[in-house]
Amino acid sequence: MQEALETHTTFLVGFSKALKERGLLDDVLKDMSPEARRCLLEPASQRWWPGSSFTEAGLALVKLKGLPYYQQLAGDLVKSALGPIAAPLVKVTLAMLGMNPGSLLSRMGMLAGASMKGPTFEWISTGKTSGSLKCNYLAPVNIDLIDAGWKATFEYIFEMTKPGKILKTDISNKNSTFTWDFTW
Repeated sequence: MQEALETHTTFLVGFSKALKERGLLDDVLKDMSPEARRCLLEPASQRWWPGSSFTEAGLALVKLKGLPYYQQLAGDLVKSALGPIAAPLVKVTLAMLGMNPGSLLSRMGMLAGASMKGPTFEWISTGKTSGSLKCNYLAPVNIDLIDAGWKATFEYIFEMTKPGKILKTDISNKNSTFTWDFTW
């Protein structure tokens, strides 16, 4: 079966560190397969990890602490682990295209490449202060984890640019296509 995505080591190093700091790593590992545990125990041992390994880790955390906790942790990781890597690109993009969420959302494929491989993105502007982002994965994914992770990312984008909100989320194509409608 083809992986829907691959997760970069930088994100997994941050995720593992965050679980350790919160005293949750051992409990999360208990609900994971031996193969998937490696992504948290030895995250720097390879550059890219199968998305299924991270999904196991995410589901174990959700079982332990709930989906809102997972989303908050994902938001913290976007800021702390990925923010410094993407910051130069974000600054250039905002300087060239303007300080609005659409400037970043329209470049999501490029920005997401720092943390994942697999999904493709399409931005559709619906006005000066609105648009839709479509994200296609290669295979079905866990709806709750993916949606929570992206919503945490979008919150960060709104913090960096202008306040905004998600008007609607559509999930289709057997759980492999997400479309979020935004306004700001």
